[in-house]
Amino acid sequence: MGTLTNLKFMFVHGNPLLGGTIPTDFGNMKSLVSFYGHKNSFYGSLPEEFGHLSNLEKLSLSNNNLAGTLSQEHGRMLELEYLDLSFNRLRGEIPTDFWRMHSVETVLLNDNQLTGKVPKSFVGMPETRRLELQNNLLTGPIPASLGTLLNLHTARFQGNTFTGSMPESMCSLRESVPYAGLNLLEASCNANFSCDCCTRCF
Repeated sequence: MGTLTNLKFMFVHGNPLLGGTIPTDFGNMKSLVSFYGHKNSFYGSLPEEFGHLSNLEKLSLSNNNLAGTLSQEHGRMLELEYLDLSFNRLRGEIPTDFWRMHSVETVLLNDNQLTGKVPKSFVGMPETRRLELQNNLLTGPIPASLGTLLNLHTARFQGNTFTGSMPESMCSLRESVPYAGLNLLEASCNANFSCDCCTRCF
């Protein structure tokens, strides 16, 4: 696989018979721009060598059986615009340096087993439009710094065990003009967490 150094696009999604671990020599495919491998049967961890893919813009590996933790090395995919690792079994904390990907617009990490707090360093992703973290094991408060993501139009937090309340900075994204783009804001509202501005509480 690593010998395909000039390959730019790889579409191998929707094939449940395609499984196994993802080879580490994927990191040699320096020209790769898009990799769609969702709805397959991949397992094991996401190789750290993906951090070597400096031209990668779209990475879709949802609906597999990927496990392990996210690495700081994955944050080196600096051209990434679309990241979908949802519906896997990823665990551990979201690395604080993971969000050096300043161009990313879509981050889908929902329906995994991620723990710990939402990093304040999400603020380093100013182009983010869609942020989905629902149905994990995340704890603590939702950081107010997320309210600086002025391009955000979808944010989903339900199915975690957050505490406190939705930050005023996030509510302001729903109320202010011209930054009225946050049209979907969801969270689990209970005795430990409240949200007065959510479009839907669970």
